[in-house]
Amino acid sequence: MIYIPLLVVVIVVIWVLVKPIVIICDSHSNTYQVFQKGTFSFSVLTGELITTELRILGRRVRTDSNEKKKRKKSKKKDGKRKVRHPIKLFKRCMRAFKVKKLLIDVDTGDVVLNAKLVPIGYFLTNAERHRSVHFNFEGITTLKLEAHIRLHVILIALIQQLFKR
Repeated sequence: MIYIPLLVVVIVVIWVLVKPIVIICDSHSNTYQVFQKGTFSFSVLTGELITTELRILGRRVRTDSNEKKKRKKSKKKDGKRKVRHPIKLFKRCMRAFKVKKLLIDVDTGDVVLNAKLVPIGYFLTNAERHRSVHFNFEGITTLKLEAHIRLHVILIALIQQLFKR
């Protein structure tokens, strides 16, 4: 009898760890989203009025609370562990991030500099990987990004760092 709720909890934890979290940033349409299909979604729509929406398991959660909650100060622990190789940990955690789509369209405001950067943007553009970098002369700066984060890779990197001496 107790195995069924435990099994459900284990399946949910595995789902959250294995299913990628998707980050979408679009400065052209002013929409920013973070979601994991079937688990949660958080979106911010900016413009004249900033609108936020949070959904957990398909149900909308109120995010317009203006009440400030008092936080208790936690006591500092004496036995804190230091990260021995933070650069290695950072590199391992960065493996969890996969950029699916990237569009950068920049106007620096300097016509000569834009003209010099156009060949660099051409060489940075990779159509097969849906990555493009452009420099324009129209005064428009745009960033469109879709990235996937795999939490289990970050968790494995942290566990390796914790037990490695």
